[in-house]
Amino acid sequence: MRKKLLRYNLTKEEYHNPISIIKDWYENRHLKGHLKAVRLWRDLAITSNVPETNVHDFSPGNLIYYYQCTVKFMEGAWLLRKSVIGKFDDAHLTPELLTVFIKSENKKIKYFPPILSDKEIIEPCRVFKDCFKKLSLKMHKEILDTWLLDAFVINVMQENMDKDDMITVYENLQRCIVAAWLIHDREIKNKA
Repeated sequence: MRKKLLRYNLTKEEYHNPISIIKDWYENRHLKGHLKAVRLWRDLAITSNVPETNVHDFSPGNLIYYYQCTVKFMEGAWLLRKSVIGKFDDAHLTPELLTVFIKSENKKIKYFPPILSDKEIIEPCRVFKDCFKKLSLKMHKEILDTWLLDAFVINVMQENMDKDDMITVYENLQRCIVAAWLIHDREIKNKA
C-alpha cells in the first residue's frame, strides 16, 4: 500500500530539524502573545470583528503571515509528536523532587491556560501526539484555512465546518503553544 504524501510548508532544513520551527516561533512572540493572537484570530474568524486595540496585529498582511507561521508551527508539532525532545529526565528523581519540579513548571505556565497534565509537563511532545490523535494534521490545516478565509469575509464560519472541530483546533493550538514553550525553555533557551 502506498503512503499518502503530505504537502508541507516547511523548508528541507525545517523538515529535518523541526525544533528550529519552535525556536523561530518564540523569536516572534512570547507564550502570552501567541495565546492572545490565536484567541483573537479565532474571534475574528467567528465574528469578523477585531477590537480597536488589535487592528494593527490583524491587518491582512499580518494575518496571512501569522497563518503561515501557525501552519508551519503545527507541521513542526506533527513532526515532533513521536519525539522525546524536551522531556525532563525524571528517572533519577525521587517522587518528592519530581513533585517539586512539576510545581515549578506549573508556576511558569499557571497564567497561561490550558493547564497541562503532570505527564505532559514532563514530556511535552505527548501534547502533540494527543492533538493529532484527535484531528489529523490535514484537518488542522483545513480549519486554519477556514479561519483565514472567514477572517477576511463578513460572515460567520463556513456552515460545512464542524463547530466541534473548530473548538478542538483552537484548544489543540493552545495546548501545543504551551507544550512548545516548555520545549523551547528546556532545549533552546536554557542551552543558549
